[in-house]
Amino acid sequence: MITWFLGNIVGVLGIVVGGFIAYHVYFLSEKIDLRDKLVHRNTLRKQVEFLLHRIGSGSQSDVEMVNSKKYEKHYPHNNEMNRDGYTYLRAELKSLRFDGVEFFCDMAREIYQHTAGTFRFEKDSDDQKESMIVYPVGLLPYEWIVHIALSG
Repeated sequence: MITWFLGNIVGVLGIVVGGFIAYHVYFLSEKIDLRDKLVHRNTLRKQVEFLLHRIGSGSQSDVEMVNSKKYEKHYPHNNEMNRDGYTYLRAELKSLRFDGVEFFCDMAREIYQHTAGTFRFEKDSDDQKESMIVYPVGLLPYEWIVHIALSG
């Protein structure tokens, strides 16, 4: 009876340890090492530099960003917002940064600088110092970019 009990405990412990190891091996294999991240980043930078050069030569700066989570089921027929976001968005390419690609994400807006040094979109009182025009910019990190289609 005791050997049967110990045999079952050893069997259950073997299953638990095996599951623990399998779980960690799977998730460790999913991680991307720094070398792969840098190669991906440099490849994307070259492609975006090519697009920026074309924009400087008179080409349009509009790009279409497609949500990879929704691409296979929804693109291009459905662009409704859900918990995964929109299927695709159109934006204007602005520039490259060390951590991603910048896009203009809205029309120019007027902001007001107040005496406290803060900026607001609303002119709400007499403590408003001056106004200026700003362009809202969004950043798309390199890690979020899967592919760039240079041909459109």
